[in-house]
Amino acid sequence: MSAVTAATREHARQLLLHEAGHEEPAALAAALERTHAQLRRRLVGLIGRAGFAALFARALRLARGAHPGLAGVAGVAPDAEPGATPVGLRAFAAAHAPDEAAAALTEILAEFVGLPVAFIGEELALRLVREAGSAAGDGGLETEVNMATEADMETETGR
Repeated sequence: MSAVTAATREHARQLLLHEAGHEEPAALAAALERTHAQLRRRLVGLIGRAGFAALFARALRLARGAHPGLAGVAGVAPDAEPGATPVGLRAFAAAHAPDEAAAALTEILAEFVGLPVAFIGEELALRLVREAGSAAGDGGLETEVNMATEADMETETGR
């Protein structure tokens, strides 16, 4: 069962839109592939290749609960090359309506980010995502996620 918060799901949506540049399903699928590669480069040093593969596989399984059409999408094996990306994302995006494709691709990323939230908290999990973006030379991603996080904190604290 998914425990992803609305805020985490919104962060994932914003991250994909920023990376894609627009809402076209093929662009979102390519954005998720790039984001996966960035996160993999960043997180493998912390949780190892097997840990990253297991985390992504679990996120994909959880996303399939809401989007069964993701059955043809597969993660990356722990021993895959560093630039390897999930299999079937682009085919999934091409085969589904734009709204469904966008929602499913967002859900994969939201579940991926949401899993470590349970262990290390939302702030630290989102910081890892931001750092993955900035480590890849994407300061814009870091700024956008920071702005969303600050807006969520203001809403929660009533500022």
